[in-house]
Amino acid sequence: MQTRMQPIGNILSRFRRLVRDAAQQLHKQIELEIIGEEVELDKSMLEGLSDPLTHIIRNSCDHGIELPEVRKVAGKCEIGKVLIHTYHEGGQINLLIEDDGQGIDPQKVAKKAMQLGLVTPLQVERFSSKDLINLIMLPGFSTAEQISDLSGRGVGMDVVRTNIEKLGGSISIDSRPGQGSRLLLKLPLTLAIIPSLIVGVAQYHFAIPQLNLVELICVHPGEVIQRIEKIGHAVVLRLRGRLLPLVRLADVLEIDRYYVAPPADTLELECREAIADRRSANPDNTFEGTPRGPQRRQNGLKALYIAILNIGVNQYGLIVDQVFNLEEIVIKPLPAVLKSCPVFSGSTIMGDGKVAMILDAMGLAEFAQLSFSEANAENQQRNTLKGNDAHMAQDGQSILLFNYAPSETFALPLSAILRIEKLKMSQIQGMGQQEYLLYQGRGLPLVRLSSLYPVQPMPSSLEDGYLIIPHIEGYEFGIIVSRILDTIQVCAELQPVFDGCQPGLLGAAIVNDRMTVFLDPPLLAQRSGLKDWRHEAHVAEHVSDKATVEIL
Repeated sequence: MQTRMQPIGNILSRFRRLVRDAAQQLHKQIELEIIGEEVELDKSMLEGLSDPLTHIIRNSCDHGIELPEVRKVAGKCEIGKVLIHTYHEGGQINLLIEDDGQGIDPQKVAKKAMQLGLVTPLQVERFSSKDLINLIMLPGFSTAEQISDLSGRGVGMDVVRTNIEKLGGSISIDSRPGQGSRLLLKLPLTLAIIPSLIVGVAQYHFAIPQLNLVELICVHPGEVIQRIEKIGHAVVLRLRGRLLPLVRLADVLEIDRYYVAPPADTLELECREAIADRRSANPDNTFEGTPRGPQRRQNGLKALYIAILNIGVNQYGLIVDQVFNLEEIVIKPLPAVLKSCPVFSGSTIMGDGKVAMILDAMGLAEFAQLSFSEANAENQQRNTLKGNDAHMAQDGQSILLFNYAPSETFALPLSAILRIEKLKMSQIQGMGQQEYLLYQGRGLPLVRLSSLYPVQPMPSSLEDGYLIIPHIEGYEFGIIVSRILDTIQVCAELQPVFDGCQPGLLGAAIVNDRMTVFLDPPLLAQRSGLKDWRHEAHVAEHVSDKATVEIL
């Protein structure tokens, strides 16, 4: 892996000349700033990034940055700025391209898209401002009036998006008219080894790249009628106020549908045709006067396992039979006979010698002919009816709710969480006053909230818990909790909690009719007495060098 990794500055440095030449050609003054040139990426990733980045930088210079006289009238500095910022986050690379130009006018984009026949006026009325901006990534879209070296050459943002998604990444656009635009590319570190979720359908195993995986949902039998519904011809999942299209992996691959039957967890043939099975568990075993047929299974304990996948600006749910572990897999290229199949992006050999196909999230959606327009239109309509409540949810923050003691609820920002793992309490080891867990070959320090704050302790009889690993630069530790409740988006005003100053606690608010305490992970780490590993590593390196000299 290390021999394949190269600094991204190898390709970013060439854009200095690109911006200088474009500024002279367009009679503009443009300054390029690059941050994070030392960040390393796989060589194959760097080669695939060159063309998309070139097109994005040209767009920023041509369409984004205004002429000096126009910027002066608008009260801006005559010198326009383009920023390229590369940084690590959540096990992947984020590449931000930002300019302080004129931005993207959603109405102008919508008007041009209608002129080109890419959308209808009815669709435009239902779209939000962000949806209208994303129209620039439709095939065939262009705002250039004439062909030049920089614009109107037939290479649009749809090609950029396609190339980024081929690399296993995603692209999102944010813009404010008159202030500038931001394009965020999320990319895996390498195309050779990727973390993936292993899932099962019938007797087969498949791998879902973690980059496309948003979350896992388990819909229990009693919740099917409330959470899964049908809109037009699309089956959708109701998830925290949003509707997401659903597809069953077994149906896409045209293999028999199975389910895991308790209590022996054996695979049984699934006889139900519809995903949204609205039969109820009536004592007389009937539904609307119709008795169950002989082929209908009598066991109603079937839960649906749904992987929420992200493709660009859209998300959808993929129904699978079983969910296994997260593993780092080595990608094998597809054989020639399968290269034309859009559902798979590669294959891998599992530890037991079996072959698992790697699923392509975008290819699955296209092959299953998923319709996002119906779900998006319904979401837009319901959000309009909600009015101010929907506006508050958009301005809120995504948080994870969990229990430490059964009667006390805490919250952490989702952006501050790296991983969540199931934990056997018997695996915890102690050394002095500090508890540790053997995690990925090293000792991970553990934190109990009851040892830091006046809260109730966890039940002593608890056998299984959960481990929340925060994402904080310089710290590696886990927070022990008893139960994961939900992830929601809230906009709450926090009130002081407990008496006096409690570092690590942001405050408390009412969430879902329960008093919830919000944690501050960086201050929580400091209060726990944990040391910054960057400082510890520097000291250890110094001691190691000194010891080596003495031995020699």
